[in-house]
Amino acid sequence: MRHLAMSVVLAAGLLYLTLLAPVQAQDAATTFEGTHEAGGTVRFTIGPGGGQIVALELEGLAGGGCSWGTVDLANWGDAIPFADGTFSATNPDGDAIQGQFVDASRAEGTVQVRDPTKGCETPPLRWVAAIVHP
Repeated sequence: MRHLAMSVVLAAGLLYLTLLAPVQAQDAATTFEGTHEAGGTVRFTIGPGGGQIVALELEGLAGGGCSWGTVDLANWGDAIPFADGTFSATNPDGDAIQGQFVDASRAEGTVQVRDPTKGCETPPLRWVAAIVHP
């Protein structure tokens, strides 16, 4: 029984390394593209060496009577780090993005943006993105 449990743990560890290691440790930048629930686009880039999102563009965000132009990484200030295949960032206005890498080529999560001046916000919008192959 002990050998079976150890085998399951080892298999899970190997699966994790096989699926997520390429996302977390690569030599070149890796870009993901996809869409969110409001019908717009999601595009982000993981920097060389992995571990952080160094570029982000969200288009077509709308909700609560407001719409936004392109929302980019500057909205959150700087690179967004990730660990163990997940990331999350919230800025002072309450804009939030979070996600997880489903495997080495796909990610999913939610994004929500707010305009405190106008008093409107999007609902949490689900998004999905896949790696862009050159």
